[in-house]
Amino acid sequence: MSNKSQEVEKQAERQLSHLNSQVGQLHANIADFHELLTTTASQYEMIEKLGKMQAHFLLAANSYFEEENSRDDVDADAETGGNTPYV
Repeated sequence: MSNKSQEVEKQAERQLSHLNSQVGQLHANIADFHELLTTTASQYEMIEKLGKMQAHFLLAANSYFEEENSRDDVDADAETGGNTPYV
């Protein structure tokens, strides 16, 4: 083998070795990215559940205060004999 072909072969080996190293890094980075995506998806589901719970509490509180307001109006009507002044 000539010197020139040996140099080309050594350069190709170095390039393949470097490429193999980069593929290993890529694989590790993809695994890390997959874990981050899994965590993000889990956090999204929890935030969605939290938002639904908050909406239920808001609707329940609104219903409760509407009922309380209605009871207060009925009690006020009963005290004044049904003649509540308009404000």
